[in-house]
Amino acid sequence: MTSNIYREQTDAILSTLKIEDIIGEYISVKRSGRRFAAVCPFHSDKDPSLSINSDKGFWHCFGCGAGGNLITFVMKIENISFIEALRILALKAGVDFVPDPVLSAEYRQKEVLQNIVREASVFYHEKLFSSIGEEALSFLKKRGISEGTAKRFGLGYAPTGKNNLTYHLEQKGFLQEDISRSGVVSVWEDGNTKDLFRNRITIPILDHLGRFIAMGGRNLEESGPKYLNSPETAIFSKSFNLYGLNITKAAILKSSTAYLVEGYFDLISLWQHGIINVVASLGTALTTGQAQLLRKFASDIILAYDSDAAGNMAAVKNIDVFSNAGLSPRVMRLDEGFDPDSFIRKFGRDVLRARAEKSMDAFEFHIDNQMKLNPPDTPAGKSAFIKELMPIIEKMKDPVALAEYIKRISEEAGVSELLIRNLLRGRVNKADIAVFRPSDKAVSSQERILATILQYPLLVKKVSDSLSISDIEDETIRKIYELLFSMPEKEVLSAADFSVYTNDEGLLNKIMELIMSESLHVGSPETAGALTSELLQKIRDDKLKKRFEILKKEVTEALAKRQIDHSDERFVEYQRLNQYFKGRK
Repeated sequence: MTSNIYREQTDAILSTLKIEDIIGEYISVKRSGRRFAAVCPFHSDKDPSLSINSDKGFWHCFGCGAGGNLITFVMKIENISFIEALRILALKAGVDFVPDPVLSAEYRQKEVLQNIVREASVFYHEKLFSSIGEEALSFLKKRGISEGTAKRFGLGYAPTGKNNLTYHLEQKGFLQEDISRSGVVSVWEDGNTKDLFRNRITIPILDHLGRFIAMGGRNLEESGPKYLNSPETAIFSKSFNLYGLNITKAAILKSSTAYLVEGYFDLISLWQHGIINVVASLGTALTTGQAQLLRKFASDIILAYDSDAAGNMAAVKNIDVFSNAGLSPRVMRLDEGFDPDSFIRKFGRDVLRARAEKSMDAFEFHIDNQMKLNPPDTPAGKSAFIKELMPIIEKMKDPVALAEYIKRISEEAGVSELLIRNLLRGRVNKADIAVFRPSDKAVSSQERILATILQYPLLVKKVSDSLSISDIEDETIRKIYELLFSMPEKEVLSAADFSVYTNDEGLLNKIMELIMSESLHVGSPETAGALTSELLQKIRDDKLKKRFEILKKEVTEALAKRQIDHSDERFVEYQRLNQYFKGRK
């Protein structure tokens, strides 16, 4: 009996609907000779390998091998059961869907609730276009919403009064207990009900399969909450539904791109202006379930939120939600004071699309966001800027992308890439970030020794015994040596240790530069000791070489004028240094 019921309905549906038309609602279909061709949505297909035979009512992909009739296509692309696909297509074909008598009570109960929400939507829709809805219709027109758009989205008007809808639903034969569970009325403590929406624009909420599941309402009065939504019910969970997807999913599928907005009117306004691949998240807090639902239809997500702090915060949070669902959204920046609705009404579709073309990937958005929240133009700003971005790059697995992002943070914050890498490895205390700046200046032997003893502070004594402070020409380097020589002996040093002895930002910056310079790092204490000895010798040699060059000039000139003999102290010193350097070769 069951099979006969569905066989008759199946035959009626397949004989009424054209397979190419329904498939064409999901993907781009083009005629190819006697058949139709399309790019297959079920595998990575670039060429139109999906063939549609309109006469026989079958489709087949020569790429992945998938195929079947219209019902199997809808089942596969919507990821739904045979019964659900049959019901959707029955509605499109104008065929009465007769469920199997043995279907579960839960299925039948959900069907009743969906019918109640549908009836409520129709009731309010009719009110909008009656004399009682003139004020509400005028409100919509002032917001730029045409009557055609209002009808397409089933907008309505809930008049004042506590029981207009309740009475209507009872007259239609719905039971009070079912009405109470539908989410379109509120239940008082005494068990009585009243209409949930009163003097509000009503917005029907349908799931992506086109089933009525809930309603939203926009207040026409100044008092009370601006927006009111149905509570969670047996047929409605905000966490797994997106507003408008039932209308826009075909456009989203064809473009593989979806604009995600927050509110009903953001979506409706964009749709009316020609941005038809758009969905709304029913508020700012996106859920994993919503992200996974949208992933079925789009691979490219553009977050189009309000330009205020709440919209910015929503973008930050929802990037992570999409990331967990395997998607990498982009963020579109709107001018200050605008939401998507007001922006497109003022500037138009083309400007909004151009803005979308310039939308930022997730990391660029985080950078841009932190540049505004924590400008890295002060030590404290640098520290906050980097600290906020570290958790983001720590999650990155692509080494190429990671390298690019490290470079970008380095450039924006004015720190070395090595510092960022060491932070990732946990080698640097994050408290030290704020005082570091890079330098491309050539490194002298004195700086190299300084970098080495900063890495291995136990070498300070050896250096202090051999290096004369007065011989250091660079003032900053000399002051750092003075600090080091005056500090207690320690095995490890950080910028925090130096900050106890000085608040000179220039000195602290230079210290961190030397600490973090990868080219100046030494692998072991033994190597550090040997290198320090070698550098100290080089400094002594450089000092002697300067003295030798001065003496050479003086002695040569004096000998030419016969003003000096071999017993002169300058000549003796010159000869000694000359022999020394000959022996060093």
